[in-house]
Amino acid sequence: MPFPDRIYQADKHAEPFWQPNEVGGHLNEDYFGGDLKGIQMKLPYLHKMGVDFIYLNPIFEAHSNHRYNTADYLRADPLLGTNEDFEGAVYRGKEVRHRHHSGRRVQPHRLRQCVLQPGGPLRRGRCLPGRKLPPTAAGTILTPSTRAATAAGGALRPCPKSTRRPPPMSILSRARAASSTPGSAGAQPVSGWMWPTSCRMSSSRRCAPPSSGSAPKKFLLGEVWEDATTKFGFNQRRTYLLGKGLDSVMNYPFKNAVLDFVKGKPAEQAINEIMTICEHYPAPAMDTALNFLSTHDTERALTVIADEPANGRGREWQSGRCVTGDAYEEGILRLKMAYAIIYTLPGVPCLYYGDEIAMQGYRDPFNRAFFRWDAHEQRLRPVLAQLAQLRHTCEAFRTGALRVLRAEDGILHYQRIGQVETAEIIVNRTEHIIVETLASGKVPR
Repeated sequence: MPFPDRIYQADKHAEPFWQPNEVGGHLNEDYFGGDLKGIQMKLPYLHKMGVDFIYLNPIFEAHSNHRYNTADYLRADPLLGTNEDFEGAVYRGKEVRHRHHSGRRVQPHRLRQCVLQPGGPLRRGRCLPGRKLPPTAAGTILTPSTRAATAAGGALRPCPKSTRRPPPMSILSRARAASSTPGSAGAQPVSGWMWPTSCRMSSSRRCAPPSSGSAPKKFLLGEVWEDATTKFGFNQRRTYLLGKGLDSVMNYPFKNAVLDFVKGKPAEQAINEIMTICEHYPAPAMDTALNFLSTHDTERALTVIADEPANGRGREWQSGRCVTGDAYEEGILRLKMAYAIIYTLPGVPCLYYGDEIAMQGYRDPFNRAFFRWDAHEQRLRPVLAQLAQLRHTCEAFRTGALRVLRAEDGILHYQRIGQVETAEIIVNRTEHIIVETLASGKVPR
């Protein structure tokens, strides 16, 4: 789930810009120069890593580098390329799929941020799609000339604040246009959308993006940091997974449980947290929940495992920190273990770009650095590729039930029971060699 401009540009190395401006703000104004064609160039690499879907941050025209404040849902950001470049990446992915008999699709992240969230970014002073607000001392409006200035190193400021909320039908009509307009960047090549801050969605209606005619339904993933079946938001119980809201959610509870386990939490506690989610979520939502260890909103997994917590310390302390030596080596071992669990639990494993080369970083912006294609760390890639291949070839890992055989101190032993296959997983976090009997009565070699 990367920023589109952080994937590939030749000979690019830099830490994201983090220093405050003259008034103490952070304008998200650093652009790394990667683009949609760069992503297309790296599709063969993603195939080798076993990737089936690419989950991107917004690709639409906007004045900030994260592009959540999209100004035009029908146009790819010129700094990333054109709508044709986006379609080219999708169709190139289809060629890889046909060549290797495995799907490769491109899925933009947070595509509907402004369209489906009138109460969120619009209140924070971001432009409505298609609205031309006059420039003032408080901001500069996105135009082709200002975008060109930004590409050359200039800085864009936020738009003036607006508290006006567009009519709901206007929002839905824009969603329909972005989803079905031929030739637009949000048209049929995409497979689904991610809706951040899902606590704002209505619990009384199905909120999937509208489509027309025979257009296929798009998958709708929500950003929910807690148990999606017990969450309360805006003084009401949320009903995301009861058929009227989301198809599934980001699985933060799994992330927290797995990282805590490899750092030393007793297996009993970790598996209890995991089983709670499995018991609460409907099977279709559980099988498609997005399992991950790192995101652009959280510290990178290796930093969490091997470095000390930030504990509220600021960007100046976080900048340039990099764990090395024995702590790094131990962190690599525990990161392999954590991903082995994530790839074998119910749900869909998600590899955050750069984790496979042990990139480090605390929170925004240090967890959003440019991908280091010349990284020396190569030990994680074959492990993650093998785990992906395991999921592709064993039906039990995709839809099989989870059965826990042993959870004791530093040992996890569980099964994934499918219709035709059963897989058995033993995780040993302790420093001792153990002999664990399989459910079949055999001892693994």
